[in-house]
Amino acid sequence: MPASKIITGHIRQGIWTALLDLPRGTTPDLEVVHDGKRLSGMTLSAVGDKEGWLLAIPIPAATLSDGVQIYVLRDVANATVIGHIPIMLGEDLAQSLTAEVALLRAELELVKRALLHLAASGPG
Repeated sequence: MPASKIITGHIRQGIWTALLDLPRGTTPDLEVVHDGKRLSGMTLSAVGDKEGWLLAIPIPAATLSDGVQIYVLRDVANATVIGHIPIMLGEDLAQSLTAEVALLRAELELVKRALLHLAASGPG
């Protein structure tokens, strides 16, 4: 099957819809995974006379919480990721993400120093 590609997507009333670029003659075998679990309820329908498919994925309320949630759209047949649906929720999300990036940078600096120290001390 040729590679699938998401043309455009948006979320309204808890349902993420997207146009999937894939020739009409092939029916995609897709799945949506969140936190290692496959979600159900996805629908796929041909788009009029055009090439492509309309994809509709209901986002379960139970999967939503503060922070960033990532839903992964995969092609089951060839185990490739077609796209991601990131959803960010929470009051101070921007500050939270900034703090997380700062923490990652600090940890990376510690790792860098440790590697430089090991490299300077030589083998053995």
